[in-house]
Amino acid sequence: MLPFYASANAQAISPYPALKKGLWEIVTTDSSSPDFKATELRCVGGANQERRTAKKEFADEIKNCRVLTSTSSKEKISLVRECKKDGGLIMTLKINIEGNFSSRFERSANPSFNIPTGLEGLTHTTIYRFVGACPKSMKAGDTITTYPDGGSSNLWNRYSIRKQ
Repeated sequence: MLPFYASANAQAISPYPALKKGLWEIVTTDSSSPDFKATELRCVGGANQERRTAKKEFADEIKNCRVLTSTSSKEKISLVRECKKDGGLIMTLKINIEGNFSSRFERSANPSFNIPTGLEGLTHTTIYRFVGACPKSMKAGDTITTYPDGGSSNLWNRYSIRKQ
């Protein structure tokens, strides 16, 4: 894949696995805060709806970035991207996604910077686990996140808040 810098209107194709229809538990941790753990329950809808939303989210994520390398196989995706930040800061982010993409996989991201920061060596990990059918109380796109302090976000719908 050729390197590119994406604009806000990028028509990017997400290199991340599309989640299959049903309920997914998504647990995020961050090595900079050992006590941090966010658990998201997400009711994933049909494949087309999920792909459109994932494509939009990826385009937003890679604004002012270029993908330096990208490889994929049946159970592993790796990419390195470089992003320009304010003040001349350049972040290089190594992302690895491994596992069975239809039932359980892990995404780890490791940033490095062109100037010293306190974030060197940081690892941001997200584990995706397919639970099964969505409960009747949730519709496609419904998401709720529980945070380490026991608090929860309100139920929100990731399909309805994004322009597709």
